Amino acid sequence: MSQVDAPDAALPPLQSRVEIDGLPGGPALSLVLAVEDDLVCLDRPMLGGRPVDASEGRRLGLSYSVKKVPHTVALRVVPRPPGTDVDGIWTRFAGAPVRHQRRKDFRVEHALPVIARTLDDEGEPAGDPLQMTTVDLSAGGLQLLASEPLEEGTLLALTIALPDDERPLNAVGRVFRVLGSLDDDSVPRLGIGFVEIEPDDSERLRRVLLDVQRARRRRELGLD
Repeated sequence: MSQVDAPDAALPPLQSRVEIDGLPGGPALSLVLAVEDDLVCLDRPMLGGRPVDASEGRRLGLSYSVKKVPHTVALRVVPRPPGTDVDGIWTRFAGAPVRHQRRKDFRVEHALPVIARTLDDEGEPAGDPLQMTTVDLSAGGLQLLASEPLEEGTLLALTIALPDDERPLNAVGRVFRVLGSLDDDSVPRLGIGFVEIEPDDSERLRRVLLDVQRARRRRELGLD
């Protein structure tokens, strides 16, 4: 068996808690029971009081952390190797582990419509609504494609339309960076940091971004 080449990533630690994606019944938490070269054995999660199993050849996605840094890897279910008595879901790496950037607030590229209004020093609206689109978002801020340039330090009242959610998210953000467009300099990009956002809205945004990230990872791993 060949050792997986992972120069910028790490293998899942023995006895670590992990999340498996692609099992019957949906994502589930599990435990790493064994790591042998390019094989990983995972404890069978429970569903409805019964252990979940996976058929040979089934593709899975594994999410785990090493020293608080998130990692993912694609797996394929294989038979239990001879000579071992460890019972669980045995898998083989279908690619090298990927180390993801560590952030206090993870950032996801995703386009959502935004209505922004500039605010004066008293926090009152001082201009007409501006139609913008997000380039990426996190629970701490976002990057916007702006309809017109704005100065650094400008306060904005933001209304963000979340996918599959009837209630938009409202927040106040401050422009902390002005960049050129992704393809030309005619449409500026604005780096925005949230200065006011309700805790439940921040949590709603985190859940949306996790759903977007999970769906994207499933497509990348060939699970959808």
